[in-house]
Amino acid sequence: MTNRNPPPLPELSNEARAIGVIRAIELRQFRASIKEALKDGRLRVWELFILVDQHPEVSGMIHVRKALESIPKVGPIRADKFMRKHGITDSRRLRGLGARQREALLKEFGP
Repeated sequence: MTNRNPPPLPELSNEARAIGVIRAIELRQFRASIKEALKDGRLRVWELFILVDQHPEVSGMIHVRKALESIPKVGPIRADKFMRKHGITDSRRLRGLGARQREALLKEFGP
């Protein structure tokens, strides 16, 4: 049986810790701005996938459900139906979508 304990975290200086906190805040704000742009119609679904491909560490971390619910006229029920129909789990993030799932999302909510 293998030991499943994660390796110990590195010791960070106060400065390094502060930089990490600032970076985390910036990333959260960036993801929030993406969802807001979807909601306002300033960002389309196909443009969202371009962002995910260019910045997977940032925009790819958005959950598919949260992105869908940010699209105008898509609420929790419609998002849930779409996700079940295409086999997308609640924990799936945008960068983890397969080609067929992306295609289905573009077909249903695209341009």
